[in-house]
Amino acid sequence: MATMEVSFFSHCIQRNVVFNAIMPLGNHMHSDKTKDFKTLYLLHGLGGNHHDWMNYSKIAYWARSRNLAVIMPASENKAYIDNPHTKEAYGEFIGKELVEFTRSLFPLSNKREDTFIGGQSMGGYGAVRNGLKYHETFSAIFSFAGVLAVEFLPHATEDHPRPTRRRSFFEGVFGDLSAVAGSDRDIKVLTKNILDKGAAFPKIYMACGTEDEFLPQNRLYHKFFSETGVPHEYIEDTGGHEWVFWDKYLEEVLNWLEI
Repeated sequence: MATMEVSFFSHCIQRNVVFNAIMPLGNHMHSDKTKDFKTLYLLHGLGGNHHDWMNYSKIAYWARSRNLAVIMPASENKAYIDNPHTKEAYGEFIGKELVEFTRSLFPLSNKREDTFIGGQSMGGYGAVRNGLKYHETFSAIFSFAGVLAVEFLPHATEDHPRPTRRRSFFEGVFGDLSAVAGSDRDIKVLTKNILDKGAAFPKIYMACGTEDEFLPQNRLYHKFFSETGVPHEYIEDTGGHEWVFWDKYLEEVLNWLEI
């Protein structure tokens, strides 16, 4: 297995970006035939970076034991979306540019059925948003305690004690908050677009702790997917908004992916 940090110039973001990669290259190099790896694009949460999954979970162990390539980009609190005002296209970077670049650099499968995206908290939203937006690339999505409900953004104020929960912060990430719902940053819109086209819908797995502050949002979207007929796995279990819970369900979601 090899782990590495890679920096390259992103045309979507117009500067150098960085990601961590886990590659089970020892297995690949000693195999009898060339094998392109199944790949998981793994997104961190708000306030985190591309080291989080390596530092706080057993992803390196599971990648090695399951012959899985893992790509972990940094987002810098940008929610993995395209910002119409700053012109930083983090969504296109995740769903298109990063996939194309890593496939050119590493022996990754280019098959949809071998390409997955997941994340926790803000990364859970980024995984669902971009997994649906680029549904022709990703066959499966998972979200741990995803912050999914963009329809609540217009109600944000400046009164919250945490700067990353204030209206000004959300405006810096999303732009005009009144224009987010109904756009391609809205999970409900992306879901309906896929259903209207009759396209293949990615598999979805959601898990959230019963003591997690974002449990109501996850229940809301579990209800939405159920009402729209979208097959998905939904789990609630004891736990908060914490790595102990997310690491526990990492093995479960890899089993669900049949890796």
